Amino acid sequence: VRNCYSCAQVTSPDCAGGIAAKNESGGTIENCYTKKIETKSDAFTPTIDAKYSGGIVGYNHSIITNCYSSVDVVGKNAGGIVGASSGNAPSITYCYTTSKVTGSDFIGGIAGFNMNSSTIEHCLALNISGIENNADASKGRITGYNNSTLNSNFASPLIEGEWDATTLNGEDGQDLTSDNFTTG
Repeated sequence: VRNCYSCAQVTSPDCAGGIAAKNESGGTIENCYTKKIETKSDAFTPTIDAKYSGGIVGYNHSIITNCYSSVDVVGKNAGGIVGASSGNAPSITYCYTTSKVTGSDFIGGIAGFNMNSSTIEHCLALNISGIENNADASKGRITGYNNSTLNSNFASPLIEGEWDATTLNGEDGQDLTSDNFTTG
């Protein structure tokens, strides 16, 4: 799927995404965006029955690149770009989000969780409207849970909460400041 956008409300009890519910192995989602929509898994109890909610894709098993999302995302595992990224070397690269993200298990500015050979690289979390969870959930400015690869990710220092903003390769990413930009 290339060069597309979505401006619709998406509801599902399993996987919900502004562009696709799932991005299966071998698929590519590129140059796509979602805007002014609300993405929810299960409209009546979005944080209980939902599994994976993302501004672009609910569950990613492949490639997502150069995409952005500004939707409100609600789900059990929720992220501004994807609810979950896992499988045979999936990747999320050069994406950014301004989404408000709310969830109950794993919640992240970019991905709810990132695992099993998945990579999140060169992404930017600008979720200043919030990354919110219940007390038992795990959250991060980039991803709520990671056991794979995070590389060169940044996040707005204006996202409320306590974050470890010292590393480009951590679950919270590094604070985006004017020092991060280069000229030339």
